[in-house]
Amino acid sequence: MDKTFLIRLESTLGKIKKTLLLNEDIRKLLFYDSATIAQQQSEDNIPFEELDVPAIELVRDNIFLQPVVEVDNNPPFNKKVFISITSPSMGFDTADSVEYAIKVSVQVDKTNWVFDDNKIRVYRLAQEVINELDGEKYDCATELAFEQMLETITDKTVTGKSLLFSVVDGVGE
Repeated sequence: MDKTFLIRLESTLGKIKKTLLLNEDIRKLLFYDSATIAQQQSEDNIPFEELDVPAIELVRDNIFLQPVVEVDNNPPFNKKVFISITSPSMGFDTADSVEYAIKVSVQVDKTNWVFDDNKIRVYRLAQEVINELDGEKYDCATELAFEQMLETITDKTVTGKSLLFSVVDGVGE
């Protein structure tokens, strides 16, 4: 068995975070709350699609490489929309390969669930994540394959969707 597959997995998770941070729509969905979007539309008549794209530094801390995120509406956390990237399970197919899942959880505070006249933020974020990751190849041997979307409930105010991608590492090496 390859003794570096966890290092490749670690690198893959970091590269997934970078990929998501480079997506301008994901950055806008993470950065702008529903009240700000409504204000921009009523005062300046700016649709969501035309809002300024926030800098990566402004949303970098809204994407986590860990499974458990404490939801705290008080500073320093105070994030109402965030993404968590993990690998919750793995199994060995053969002596030469490891199959595992990558889970990308998109979490949204209930006050930010709907924006811009019935656009649902969690679905918009989930679709952007799927578009960015499905079929992409990072440090593992096969492409990520979107498999499933599950509902997640973090607490009474934060819910979302967990997107599961499968990947096999070690094939063809």
